[in-house]
Amino acid sequence: MIKTFLTIFSVIMLSGSLMGQVNSFLELKKDFEDFEYFKVISKSEKLLNEGDLSDSLRIEVHLMKAISHYSLGNGEETKNSFQNILLINRKFNPNPSKISPVLVAIFDEVKRDYDQKNPLPLDPLENVRTDLSPPIIDYDHFRMAALKNLLIPGWGQISVGNTTKGLITTGVAAVNFIMMLNSISNTKEKESAYLNETNQALIEAKFSQYNSAYKARNLLITSFALVWLYSQIDFLFFSNQVGETQELNTKLYYTPKTESLSIEFLFPLNW
Repeated sequence: MIKTFLTIFSVIMLSGSLMGQVNSFLELKKDFEDFEYFKVISKSEKLLNEGDLSDSLRIEVHLMKAISHYSLGNGEETKNSFQNILLINRKFNPNPSKISPVLVAIFDEVKRDYDQKNPLPLDPLENVRTDLSPPIIDYDHFRMAALKNLLIPGWGQISVGNTTKGLITTGVAAVNFIMMLNSISNTKEKESAYLNETNQALIEAKFSQYNSAYKARNLLITSFALVWLYSQIDFLFFSNQVGETQELNTKLYYTPKTESLSIEFLFPLNW
């Protein structure tokens, strides 16, 4: 019950305060339209000090105050009122149809001076540097990486920064190479067993085993050669430029509508 009473009382007090501000502003506007400039200056200062006005109303009050000061010959106070407007909204521009061209010129002068003393911060997007210069190529490193890739497929890709692709290529080549060596050894054993067989009933079976091992060996040799060839072609034509640093990159995005910043992280897993 007490909370409800306090809520209702707060609403009533707030409504009363708002109505008082509206009445004060309407009074001020009437004095301005009646050319009562002394009253406008006095009441505008009171309203600005006491009232919790919105930015648009505060600008309107400062504008009436500036025109009143100018009409009374107070040039410095006119500039101060214009500066107070810029403190609220530095992008504000007076409507030439509502104030004289002389006052527009004074406002523009104040705005130029204000912008020089208070430069706008850089657009967040401009802080994201885009380096369009070509990467520096280390040809000695390139030749060494090429030699590594000739010896072990994928080693060269790892050396120039294509770590993911290089590891996969090296892994496939290593498994293929081990199977190939095992097949070559098995083929030699089967060949020796076939050539040394003297039992006519077993010669055909031994030959069949040797023939199967021979075909498997040739298939594994061919597959290893293809992996090796793929690795060389990829290294020479599709790898990153040698000398390009593989680091964590960030991109910065700015959304003007919500005035929010977001950061995107790009991890260097090259394929």
